[in-house]
Order: sequence, then structure tokens, then C-alpha cells
Amino acid sequence: MGFSFRKSISFGPMRVNLSTRGIGYSAGVKGARIGVNQRGTYVSLGAGGIQYRKYLQHTTPHSPSYPPAPLPTAQGHLHTITSDEITQLSDVDSQDFINELTEKAAKISFAKWGTLALALLLGVGLFSYFGQVTRTEETIIPKVEITASSGIKIRQQPDPEAPVVGSAIYGSMLPLTDSTMNHWYGVSTGQYVSKKFARIARVPEVKQYLRLDEQPGLFWTGLAFCLAAVLAAYIYLARIDKRRLTLEINYEFNDDLAQVHADFLKAFGQISNSHRVWQYLHSERINDRRRNAGASNAISRIGLGGVSLNRKPTRHLQTNVPIPYLGLRNTELYFFPERLVIRRNNQFAAVFYKNLHLISRDSTFIEDGSVPSDATIVGHTWRYVNKSGSPDRRFNNNRQIPKCAYSEYVFRSGTGVYEVITTSRRGALDLFTRYIAAIGEVQQRMNLN
Repeated sequence: MGFSFRKSISFGPMRVNLSTRGIGYSAGVKGARIGVNQRGTYVSLGAGGIQYRKYLQHTTPHSPSYPPAPLPTAQGHLHTITSDEITQLSDVDSQDFINELTEKAAKISFAKWGTLALALLLGVGLFSYFGQVTRTEETIIPKVEITASSGIKIRQQPDPEAPVVGSAIYGSMLPLTDSTMNHWYGVSTGQYVSKKFARIARVPEVKQYLRLDEQPGLFWTGLAFCLAAVLAAYIYLARIDKRRLTLEINYEFNDDLAQVHADFLKAFGQISNSHRVWQYLHSERINDRRRNAGASNAISRIGLGGVSLNRKPTRHLQTNVPIPYLGLRNTELYFFPERLVIRRNNQFAAVFYKNLHLISRDSTFIEDGSVPSDATIVGHTWRYVNKSGSPDRRFNNNRQIPKCAYSEYVFRSGTGVYEVITTSRRGALDLFTRYIAAIGEVQQRMNLN
């Protein structure tokens, strides 16, 4: 005989539910919650804060949250600006979510590959059946055989003085079109050969009839049946895929936080007002500043691969809110309402905003290339400059270079996230990064762990 029990224990803001079905926990304040059911995860946010509730089969050990490492300096050495291995980037709070997302993304699609296999199988069977020879028919076709050992010329008219339009070698078989003339055979429209060098040969030809030729109606019926079977299989397997592969996350906001989230998205949208957006790749300390326009660091940068107000990290992830996206080189950043999700190839990581350290600052960039239209020029320098700032007159090709004030945004975490983004428009992401920092502060105050 089986048994069951259920008990609820409170530890301040933490509530633990014990039962024979597992351990559940919740934390937070009134007005917000996250729930998990068979369809997916439900996140509720209220004016009082955020509350998380999740059903677990076993407890997960707690790992401490480490402060972000200081920004490294490169003294004469090339410093690479990139996040660590993606398998190391997730914080403890996101590990279950990332495990499920990675597991579902790695599964093959039954609808895609199953339907393709069925279509190939039915197609091979259909064309193998209707491609079979059902009967053969032999007919005798008169043709013109060339008997001259040296070959023969083909004339445009039945006249030995007519222009030559071609030639034929000994033993060639030409189609017979006219044999009524005394000295010539017609072998094609406007082509003739002399009877002295040719003769009529009776050539047997065998024609094969396929089942497709005999039963075309049955073929089209079979083809329609195969297409219907493939379509039905795709619909059925797509429903199975939806249960197997879909990770559904539904966010529920009260009126106040619905407006906050709308402002969060609006703040991200301001990046589209920036004429240029770059990602930093490398930084190197410059020793010879006189020959580098007085710059202290050489920065290697590229434009972002993409910016979108709504893009999901995988097509199998469904949410009821837009997910802002930044496409970096080999890395994609997705800004969920409560955490940053990172994708690299087919691997994922996630960091709650409470564990994400953001630095927003102005930086002066000596713009040797074209100056963006929205850039703020704060001064000029020279391609070759003296310590006093005056131009080095030893160089004839010395020219002035503008100094531009850009906004620089550093994303870091104790788990190894490290990305730097720069916008030509000053302050393009200031408000957005402040929203992320504010959400992180709320998560820290809640002390979910």
C-alpha cells in the first residue's frame, strides 16, 4: 500500500513544500510568482517584487556568486576581449533552465527528418512501380545507310552542284524522308544524299512501354496519395515535436510592471538610433604614441552582426514577450526579462541580471576611418603627433584626425561573461543598462538563494 504526505515549512521569505512527489520551493513577496506545469514555466511579476517557484526532483547545491573580475590591462601585449567557454558562463540559478534548453535544442526533429524519410521511401516505391516495363513493341523503320567507304556529302538540294550542308561517314544511318526521286534520298528537311553512295536499310526498333504509359491515371492517384500521406505525417510528427522540443515560457505582469517591461523594450530600441554599433575584439597597449596619433591603446573592432527587438535563441523556445537580441561574432546575446541568455553555436548559457556587472562610460576614440553622422567630435589630433600635441613636421603626409566621444558598454560576470559594445551615438544604451542594473538590484534584495 502506498502513502503520501505534504507539508509546508516557512523560513522568512522562503517557503519549502515537502511531499512524496518531490521538493518545491518559492521565494519572494506577494504580487508575483513563477510557476511550472506541463506546458512550461510561468513567471509572474508584481509591484512588490519577483517571486520564483519551481518543482524539483532533487535539491541543487548552492554555489556562491563571485564578484566580476577586474578589467585586465594589456601592457604591450594583445588582450582578447571575449567571454570564456560557454559551458562555464551559466550561474547556478540558470543551470536547470539551460540544461533543458540545451537538451531540447539537441534533439532531432521528427517532423523534418521523419517526413523526409517517408517522402523518399514513398517516392522510390512509386517510381519503381510505375517505372517497370510492362510490354515491348518491335517495328521496322526504313533508314538511309551510307555505303561509300570514303563517306558522302549532304546537299541542300537534290543536285550535285547544290551547296554542301553536311557530311556522313560510312555505315551512318540517316532518317529517310523521301525515296521517290530517281537519284536522291531525302534524309531531312532540305537535306539530300545521292543514291549512288547510299541504300535503304530496314532497321528494327524496339519500343518499351512503362506502367506509367499504360496507367497514367493510376500514377497520378498514387502520387496524390503519397503527397497526402507525407502531409499527414508531417502534421502528426509536428505535434509530437511540439511536445518534445518546445520550451514554453509565459511571463505574467501586473499593470505596473507591464509598463516597466514596455519601457525596458523601448530603451533597448534606442540602439537603432545609433548610426554605428561595434564589438571590441582586441586591445593592445601602445608604446610609441607619437606614431599612433597619441592613442594609448589600439582597439580591434567589428560591426555587430545583427540587432533585433524580438528574436528567440532557438525556434523551439516560445515566449509571450519580445526578446531583444544582439549578434556578436560567434556569440549571440538575448535579453530576457530576468536574465541574459547567451548562445554560441548550438550551446547555451544564462546569467541572472543580479550576477551581471555592467559598466557604462564614455570613451574617446581617435577615428581614423569615416566618422559616423551621429558621432560627437570632441577634438582633433594628428596622425603623427609630438608630446605637446603639435604635429610632427618630419612627416609630409601628416593629417588631422578627429577625436570622437562614443559610449562604451562592458558586460561582465563572475562566471566569465566579458563583452564590450560601443555605440557612435552617446548614451544609446544608457537607459537599457540602467534597467538591467535595477532588475539585478531587485533580485539581489530578494536573496533568492
